[in-house]
Amino acid sequence: MGSRLRAPAEFQTKQEILINSHYYDVTNWIPRHPGGKIIKFYTKEGEDASAAFDQFHGRCITKVTKFLKQLPKRDAAMENPTQFSPENQSREGNEVLLNQELSLLKSTFEAEGLFTPSYFRVFLRFMECLFLIIYGIYLTHCTSQFVKWIGLFTTSFGIGRCGWFGHEAGHRSLTGNIKIDKFLHQLTFAMSIGLSPSWWNSQHNRHHAMPQRLKHDVDLETLPLIAFNKKVIKDSKLGGIFKNNFFIRNQAKLFLTVDTFLVVFYWRFFLHPRYVIKKRAYADAVFMSLHHLILTSFLDPVNIFIIHFLTAIYLLGTFTLNHTHLEVTEEEKSWVEYGLEHTVDITSTPLTDWWMGYLNFQIEHHLFPQMPQYNNHLIRDRVAALAKKYDLPYQTLGFWEAWGKVFRNLEEVGNHVASGGGSLGIF
Repeated sequence: MGSRLRAPAEFQTKQEILINSHYYDVTNWIPRHPGGKIIKFYTKEGEDASAAFDQFHGRCITKVTKFLKQLPKRDAAMENPTQFSPENQSREGNEVLLNQELSLLKSTFEAEGLFTPSYFRVFLRFMECLFLIIYGIYLTHCTSQFVKWIGLFTTSFGIGRCGWFGHEAGHRSLTGNIKIDKFLHQLTFAMSIGLSPSWWNSQHNRHHAMPQRLKHDVDLETLPLIAFNKKVIKDSKLGGIFKNNFFIRNQAKLFLTVDTFLVVFYWRFFLHPRYVIKKRAYADAVFMSLHHLILTSFLDPVNIFIIHFLTAIYLLGTFTLNHTHLEVTEEEKSWVEYGLEHTVDITSTPLTDWWMGYLNFQIEHHLFPQMPQYNNHLIRDRVAALAKKYDLPYQTLGFWEAWGKVFRNLEEVGNHVASGGGSLGIF
């Protein structure tokens, strides 16, 4: 949208990011960036990291801003004065103005206390997860097969609820204290689900930075089991090696019953352990080991398999509702455009809010990822007004309507491959 800022040719060999009208040299900082490779997304020509910098670092903005000032910088406004002129900012959809409005909204919400977490809510949600898991495991030891199955569903649901809790801890929006949230992330993600919080941070940040953007959003990298968009298949480097992928052709049928389990199985027993070893994430290793130790101490292998199966359906199935059926993009966009054009909200009801852990307010979550998610409904109208002002979409779907779109999209892509339109497969 609008005109884009371009770094002069003589600076192209440097790795720079644009933040609030200044280019900062991050060449030597990239390998040490705690947020992972996401910083490289913004070193590319035409990208503006202003909004992402503010939204990702809200809980430590003073410390990070102080560090930023130590980096070599140059004034982009001095070299490109027309880019920052009032005339340019008044154009509809100008990225600089959108960033300013987003920053103003965030300041307003902070003043209203909407970024201030509730420790009481955190306690209740944590106890809910703990109760469901402990009581569920207890029920699996009853003699009645019916009660055992209730126990398996209850345990699976409790572990799944830990996913929503851990998601907020990963965004540091639970308590507002980075160290406490990091510990809670370990408890509810590594120990409860068996996955690496460090891996989640690096990958999920990429998704938040540029949702639905090819070669950037890790959530699109689901081949060869699943393809959520035809362009994903076309864009894949593996295209042409195989033909008529069985899983993609039948993904609408296999998604909940097979694919979700295989994905989580692959994560839990290969991808995440490999990542932990490679990155020497020792804390992750300890808590992930506790996950397996606890389950194997109280459950037999068959019940563990069933719990993993049910948890995968709950977590991955719910995650697909807000993004996967939307169009992908290869274009540079502003933080606000990504949030409004490539995410959708799910209609709020008390049951939906609870079932989805408030992730049904996905647009608001993407624009303000460090706001406690239970407050997102309080900003919905003002976010919708921002979208209307700049003629940007603000999409809301019913819960079952979203499920319908997910499966119709899976079917459409599968039929595309079956008819010869795709070129990726393993069978």
